[in-house]
Amino acid sequence: MTLKEKYAPFFRIGAAVNTRTVDTRAGILKAHFNSLTCENDTKPEGVTRDGVSYDFTRGDKIVNFAREHGMAFRLHTLAWHQATPEAMYGGRTREAAITMMESHFSKMAAKYGDAYAVDVVNEALDDSEGKFLRDTPLKAIIGDDYVDVAYTLARKYFPGNALVYNDYLECDPVKSKKIFELIHGMKRRGVPVDVFGFQSHYNIYSPEPDAVRRAFELYSKLGVRFQVTELDASLFAYGDASSLPAPAQELLQRQAGYYRGLFAVYREYAELIDSVTFWGVADPDSWLNNFPVKGRHDWPLPFDGDGNAKSCAESILDF
Repeated sequence: MTLKEKYAPFFRIGAAVNTRTVDTRAGILKAHFNSLTCENDTKPEGVTRDGVSYDFTRGDKIVNFAREHGMAFRLHTLAWHQATPEAMYGGRTREAAITMMESHFSKMAAKYGDAYAVDVVNEALDDSEGKFLRDTPLKAIIGDDYVDVAYTLARKYFPGNALVYNDYLECDPVKSKKIFELIHGMKRRGVPVDVFGFQSHYNIYSPEPDAVRRAFELYSKLGVRFQVTELDASLFAYGDASSLPAPAQELLQRQAGYYRGLFAVYREYAELIDSVTFWGVADPDSWLNNFPVKGRHDWPLPFDGDGNAKSCAESILDF
């Protein structure tokens, strides 16, 4: 049984892909996944250099693959402090920046309005304890209300889509309080946020599944739905700069146990979860092969380089 078949009663199973992996991993994608995300190709710099001229070629390749094979897709991402050309917003007044934001959102909606979910603002919050919003160009130009502005505009152009706030460190005691405060404040002000996106860049040591469960409990008080948007489980602990020539079997078994516990929590909260998306398909394609240690091999995903299901994929299916 495949991942999408096994989890059909619970939630969609997704993968992030690029224009290469949508070809090289096509067989796995069609067999195991019923949701796709463009890894980078629908971020602002993936479609425009200035917010005026647009090229949707790369995003279209991936989204058309999803459409042709009956797969849903998530639109990632409309507003982010990275992967956004400086020419889009730099040097503009507040009013001109909002006009540019609206123009960008309208163009993205015209192309990809059938996305079931839209990551509107990505990573708006600062990680440190003393600050709330991250210092970003949009915050500097538009003001502290730029997040509210973005979601209000997004609802105008994506009236029937799930609007997502997407962030990481969602289980961290400091960051989780900020996420809760941000979304709670938006809901109180009538800002249309529908979903919290758990990025879920984890490792086999942390956060423990019980910490993920506590995070679900916390955010369930907000009245929003959940999507797991960028899941992977590194074999290296946070701060570990060492490398391995190949993954030790004991680490792969620990990874299998980690994924088993994680998906048990996901099934427990399935009534709130729309989708669980891996950030990649097979280990050689993972962004973690260049982050945080450039050129270091990691093995965080459910399939190996030959396209075979790893023990962690089997553990996800074993219930």
